[in-house]
Amino acid sequence: MRVLDSALKTPVNITRALSRLKSVFCTFDQSFTSAKVNTGTDTHISLWKKNWNDFFHPMSYSSSGYDSTRELEMQLQVGSKLFPEYPIRSLQEAFYQLRKCMGTETSNFHSIDITPQQYRNHKFIAAFDTEKNSGSAFTGINIKQGSLMTLKMRSTAASAQMPDSVYLVLHFDSIISIRDTGVEIFE
Repeated sequence: MRVLDSALKTPVNITRALSRLKSVFCTFDQSFTSAKVNTGTDTHISLWKKNWNDFFHPMSYSSSGYDSTRELEMQLQVGSKLFPEYPIRSLQEAFYQLRKCMGTETSNFHSIDITPQQYRNHKFIAAFDTEKNSGSAFTGINIKQGSLMTLKMRSTAASAQMPDSVYLVLHFDSIISIRDTGVEIFE
């Protein structure tokens, strides 16, 4: 978890040595100031809102639905490589990147069970696919040599409507050897 400044100007730096990084998932949170918060069509009680099941996006403050002034612009940089090449600038593009990371972007039978209203209001997950060949094992980017990962974010919304913490999940391939003498993990 990383605490953010109110205007999202500070990039989030991640240092982790992994041999095959497949994808990075990013969720946001904002601390509560009252017992009830109205997020569009749903009213959440603070007891139900946890940082592992209720993900924040500034668009949740919009009572009329979509508001272009509350969009987030995001991009992941690993060394000198950018994921995606052009920043994610809309909720629709962020949802497509999530489906791409999950491997369901072209499937008519498999999908993610999140409605557009849920994704905008309290299920926002940003995903960055770092595989060279999507869906293939061990094609992720190598960051074993100490490449710095930087999550860049920008928004034009008011600072009171911005997330104050970010959670990152790194998804990677590794090999596990299970023997009667013990377990070894090879990265």
